[in-house]
Amino acid sequence: MNECFVVIAGGGTAGHIHPGLAVANALARDGYNKEEILFVGSDRGIEQDLVPSEGFELVTISGAGIPRRNPPAALRAVYLLIRGVIEALRLLRKRKPKVILALGGFACFPCALASLVLKIPVVAHEQNAVPGLANKVISRWARHCAVSYKDTSLRNTVYTGNPVRQAIIEARRIDSSHIREKLKVPNENLFIVATGGSLGARRINLALIDAIPHFDKRIGLTVYHIIGRRDWEQIASSEEELRKYVDYRPIEFEYDMPSVLRSADLIISRAGGSITAEIAALGLPSVLVPLPNAPGDHQTANAQSMVALGSARILNDENCNGLSLSTLMNEVIKNPEELHRMRQRAEMNNQMNASEALASLLKKVAL
Repeated sequence: MNECFVVIAGGGTAGHIHPGLAVANALARDGYNKEEILFVGSDRGIEQDLVPSEGFELVTISGAGIPRRNPPAALRAVYLLIRGVIEALRLLRKRKPKVILALGGFACFPCALASLVLKIPVVAHEQNAVPGLANKVISRWARHCAVSYKDTSLRNTVYTGNPVRQAIIEARRIDSSHIREKLKVPNENLFIVATGGSLGARRINLALIDAIPHFDKRIGLTVYHIIGRRDWEQIASSEEELRKYVDYRPIEFEYDMPSVLRSADLIISRAGGSITAEIAALGLPSVLVPLPNAPGDHQTANAQSMVALGSARILNDENCNGLSLSTLMNEVIKNPEELHRMRQRAEMNNQMNASEALASLLKKVAL
């Protein structure tokens, strides 16, 4: 095994992996060989698909999140953590990284703990406004904690923003009218995108199909509804009925999300770290429905930060139904000046240089 410059530790979800890949690609553009960048993740996460496809090496080690209400599962998770730390110690001794980037979540913890023994500097990156448990602990010895929101409460914080996929950055250079033409969105229509992630958000899906009949009929709308795998069969059956009210486009999964977001006038979405960073990078006005049971209620904090900036409206999950969503949407779509103002405010929050900022921090901290 070759020595490496950086170990990027974390995984489990795209929200952890996409920022890591963005930083890795920034380092590669800066002259580092991809062989000098090593990802360490779990054997069950999405990183097994995303990382190798980008040309980076991935090593998986033992680990699991520690459930607080299931003692037997918690004991097993502790055992896997100890085993993961031993595996991480062996790996880091062989690869001798100059710095470790910890992306949060259980998958980064073994490497971060092993770094204490081997005295390798650590930089933690937090994607959300409210830090997760792993980063709270790691911040006690991390050289710096790179944050995506300026008010995030961690030790030794450095504001970098949340790195986004290169495809999102490249999408900014595309003329949105060309995408709309390709999607056959009428020029006079507002283009609304609704998404709940790859699996979908049932609350948003049901609220949207109930809301569409009550959208202001004087305004031309194309509603591009990314339903997700869980609700696809149930929700897609409403297509014919909903087309009576708007230009309704249901799809199960969108493979070119950057282009769709680039051409949208407004997005309805959850408020996870990755989607809010991409919304910010593209200067897109939003209606955000935070996931209510997210750890530390971080999605609400993410959404509130964007509301405070003036680029978003928030709709609490418990109040998200057809009536409340249609009322809120009509307030926005009937007021072109308000929608324009929201877009202007969103443009002020773009984090286009987050990848380079975090890459520079890693180079500064490296042994």
